[in-house]
Amino acid sequence: MRWLGRYGVLDHLTPPPHETVWLSNPGRYRARVDYLLVPLVRALWAAGIPTTLSCQDWHGTGRTWLRVPAPFAERLYATVSALDPTARLSGNDLFFGMGVADSVTHALRHTTRKPGAGPPTR
Repeated sequence: MRWLGRYGVLDHLTPPPHETVWLSNPGRYRARVDYLLVPLVRALWAAGIPTTLSCQDWHGTGRTWLRVPAPFAERLYATVSALDPTARLSGNDLFFGMGVADSVTHALRHTTRKPGAGPPTR
C-alpha cells in the first residue's frame, strides 16, 4: 500500500493496525488516518499544521503519536503539554494520552491563524 504526501512517499507493506479513513485537504494533503484521530488531524490541517505520520494507540501504549514538520513541533507541543503533563516531544514526534486528543482538537479550533504567519497562535 502506498501513501503519497507533501513531504514524500511512505511505503507500507502491511495494513494499518487500526481502522483508517482517507482524508483530503484539497490541493495539499491526502492521507490515511486512524479513525479516532480524524477530528484532530482535520483541526491540525485547518490550523495550517501538516501531519506526516500518526497513530491513535502507538504500539498499544494508550498514547497518541503525531509527527509534524519541525517548524510546528514546538508550538504544537506547547498546546498539547498544557492539556497533558505527561506529553512528550522527541524530535518531531509528539506522544500524549489518547483521551487528550479531543481537548487538543478543541484547543486548535479556537486558535487564530494569520495568513503567512506560520503555526497558529492563541
